[in-house]
Amino acid sequence: MQSLFQLGPFGFRGPAAAHLPAHLTQLDDGILTTQVIAPGYACPSNRFLAASLDAVDDDVLSITSANRSRHLTGAADEPAHWRAGPLAAEFGAERGFGLLEHDDEEAARRAYPLFAPMSVTILAFHKLGGYDRRGRPCLIVERHGSLGIGHLRPILADLGFGLMLGTHAQERLLQRRYDEAGVA
Repeated sequence: MQSLFQLGPFGFRGPAAAHLPAHLTQLDDGILTTQVIAPGYACPSNRFLAASLDAVDDDVLSITSANRSRHLTGAADEPAHWRAGPLAAEFGAERGFGLLEHDDEEAARRAYPLFAPMSVTILAFHKLGGYDRRGRPCLIVERHGSLGIGHLRPILADLGFGLMLGTHAQERLLQRRYDEAGVA
């Protein structure tokens, strides 16, 4: 996890702590799991997330994704938003919606040149996908998003792991396209 967070934003699925609310967990092969998605270590949003966690009366901060897929990878008609303006235009009228954005989104993205602006790649840590031809245990990519498999595979190999694409990761997510005016 440390190696991947040094590169940029990433997601992991693993065993869920007993105190997590049910809406943040799911059963996978009989194991109660949760996703942890966080910005990379160099991202300025870490300060904001730390302040947000301090502001809530809990030790869990949950943030939903910027699409209408309702937690179904690849199920949305449109890929997730990655620009603040179009996101606000689509969701701004909804009750309880609040948008927080970087002061300089372009600078934040430039900090992570290997990552495409889309939903993060998610790697499972609660089960293995077998072993590769070199005998290394294979971690399962659950969602093939912002960090491409071509960059992920050598990182995992250096850590002694192989890689297997899960059912919903066979194809990389599509990146939402915007026109010159920033409209999706």
